[in-house]
Amino acid sequence: KRRIYTHVSPLSVGEALQNSIFSGLASVVCTSATLDLGDDFAYWSSRVGLPLANSRLFIKEVHNSPFDFRNNLLLLTPSDAPLFKEQLTEEYLTYIIETVHEALLASNGGALLLFTSYKMLEEVAQALRPRLEKFSINLLVQGEKDRYQLLREFATDENSVLFATDSFWEGVDAPGTTLRLVVIVKLPFRVPTDPVFRARQEALDRKGRSGFFSLALPEATMKLKQGFGRLLRNTLDSGIVLILDSRVVNKQYGRWMLRALPDSFHPETTTSGVAQKIEDFLYK
Repeated sequence: KRRIYTHVSPLSVGEALQNSIFSGLASVVCTSATLDLGDDFAYWSSRVGLPLANSRLFIKEVHNSPFDFRNNLLLLTPSDAPLFKEQLTEEYLTYIIETVHEALLASNGGALLLFTSYKMLEEVAQALRPRLEKFSINLLVQGEKDRYQLLREFATDENSVLFATDSFWEGVDAPGTTLRLVVIVKLPFRVPTDPVFRARQEALDRKGRSGFFSLALPEATMKLKQGFGRLLRNTLDSGIVLILDSRVVNKQYGRWMLRALPDSFHPETTTSGVAQKIEDFLYK
């Protein structure tokens, strides 16, 4: 028998949150490490329906992290990293495979690789697994085991490497030397063909606002901030975040995304210098 299902999602949850939470309680505290994007909470508050139309007090505060990002985190963003293009998929994939391979050897594993595409994750993992095994680096891949098993194995093997996507951009907590390198393969922009996301963008465009700058960019920036936050989990942690998407330094909006991240040691670099910088930071 053929069945047709319809799934409905609201364009905005602001009104629902106003009615169910904000209007019915005397006080509400909302807190997270990634709510502020250097925009005075403008993106987050607009998405959740704040401030309220009445005169209720709306207090916004930023409490700085106790972590020493400037001295303990090296941010690498090779400016010559190629952009993904459908007609040049093989060249792009080769670049990712070779650059990731060199970075993982330089760090001797201990890495979390965050992808935006499960297909690319599988292709890179398939190409690198036999090469990493030669150096006794255990490759863990999302989908091959459940989340709990992957994270437990990753945390107990200091030289293992975890390839993951989407849900692993947040909620991964691996303090200490087990995680010393986070690789963000592409900036986490939502697929523009997603029907709910597309509808939200179009609704903003109809109001005279930019769907890209009002929704796509801040949402991707918030997720980038979450991925960045996987590295330092206590005041003693140190390591490297490597972003293999040159838009983050070559596009104006990319530099806006970087400004939303904690201020860290961020030297200019190209792909040829990545492995040496990783090795020097970790082992010298």
